[in-house]
Amino acid sequence: MAVNKKLGMLLLGILLIALGVLSIVAMSVSGLGLILNIFAIVTGVVIIIALGRVSGALEIGMLLLGIWLIIWGLFPIIGVSFSGLGLLLAVLAIAAGILILIGINWKKLAKNIGKLLLAIWLIIAGLTALGTVAIGGVVSAVLAILAGIFILIER
Repeated sequence: MAVNKKLGMLLLGILLIALGVLSIVAMSVSGLGLILNIFAIVTGVVIIIALGRVSGALEIGMLLLGIWLIIWGLFPIIGVSFSGLGLLLAVLAIAAGILILIGINWKKLAKNIGKLLLAIWLIIAGLTALGTVAIGGVVSAVLAILAGIFILIER
C-alpha cells in the first residue's frame, strides 16, 4: 500500500493540535511524552515516504520537517544527546519553515492557510530554541493548534 500525502498531513494536523493543547494545559500524564515522540517519528516517516520526488521549495521544506520530527521524537526515546542537538533542531525548523513559506502557492492562499501557519510555527519554534525570540508558549501553542486545524480542513 502506497503512503499518500493526505495521511502525512492528517498525522501532522493531529500532532500539531496535540502539542498545542498539551502545551496550553501543561498536562504531565505519565507516558504521554513517549507517545508524542513515537507519533512524531511516525508522522515524520510518513511525510518523507509520501513526498516521492522532491523538486520544489515546498517539498524540500516538508522533507526537512519530516527529518526534524524524526530527530525531535527519536533522540529523547533513545536517550542520546549531544551539544549541537538543540542547534540542529532549531536550524532544521527554521529552514523547513522558510522553504515551506517560499513554496506556498500564494495565489491559492485560502487553501494553504495551514501550511502558512505551520511555517510560521516552525520559524518561531526554531528562533525560540536559539534564544533569539521570546514568544510566549501560549502564542506558539495557539499557532500549532490553528495550523493543525487548518491542515486537517485543507487535506
